[in-house]
Amino acid sequence: MRLNIGVKVAASLGMIGVTLVGCNALQSAAGGFHSGFRSSFKSNFIKSCTAQAGASEALCGCVAATLERAHTDDQLIKMSPDDPETNQELNRDASACAATKANRTTAGVPRSVQAGIDPAHIDAYVTPYYASKGPTIHVGRFSSGLASSNTKQVLATIGAMKKQWQRLSFPELYVGAIRLYDLGYRNEAVYWFYTAQYRARQVSVFLDTSKIGSVGDSGFELQAAGNAFMQTVGTWINGYAFGNPNRLIATVRQVQREGRRIGDLHAIYPNVALIDPSRWPAANRRLADGMDSLVTYLEQQKDVIAKQRAANGTAAKFSDLTSK
Repeated sequence: MRLNIGVKVAASLGMIGVTLVGCNALQSAAGGFHSGFRSSFKSNFIKSCTAQAGASEALCGCVAATLERAHTDDQLIKMSPDDPETNQELNRDASACAATKANRTTAGVPRSVQAGIDPAHIDAYVTPYYASKGPTIHVGRFSSGLASSNTKQVLATIGAMKKQWQRLSFPELYVGAIRLYDLGYRNEAVYWFYTAQYRARQVSVFLDTSKIGSVGDSGFELQAAGNAFMQTVGTWINGYAFGNPNRLIATVRQVQREGRRIGDLHAIYPNVALIDPSRWPAANRRLADGMDSLVTYLEQQKDVIAKQRAANGTAAKFSDLTSK
């Protein structure tokens, strides 16, 4: 089943680009995803997509979710229906969704995410760093240990990584979080995940925007990887972590305190162009201070969070999980 979705979504893609053209790049990086933009993108995409004969809301929701998993905000903004590669990707995603049960959705949310996941095992793919099958891991010096089928070897590798905590890249931390979670050390995994998320945002804030480049360039690919890890792995980590807001608050505060210390980023990311180090402290301070909003949300919205989790099935799915 092939759908020429690209032509039909021209208006919505154009509106999104105009709306966000004035966004401050630093605020975008520090804040992570524009949740408002993501919501707008999905709703506009689905509206345009479903205008096509034979394109169901379920199918269009699957394609939208596939695009969001694969792209950063900036990449989505730059997508154009006049671009042959964009159209090829849209048609490829549509064909894949049509051929699988992933297009069976509730309110535009893929059932594979909503109800079909195994809460005890993270199923993620972030090229070239991690693939659940195997698992296949390429994050540098700790890759073979993290990928081992021997639990003791994995934990020994985790211990070695902890000894070099300030020198770890965020892909190493994200993969460490995945392996810890799958082995049942979920509270520790939450800490690794939020540390990885902070450091990924830190790199994004410090990137020299004039030298990020495009697909294939180190800065561009690293920023895209940070977004992809947060989106995919976050489904499991946050599904578990938000079940205990008080514990999550303590973890976030710890990550915030530790994040105020800036590592040797030139050594950790040697092929990435960063802004002048004299600008790092102020940018990092804004990034760390920004975590106060998450803490405030967790403190003030505990009841709301609990009700939402109960209503959408997250509580039932993750409530039985324990942590070693």
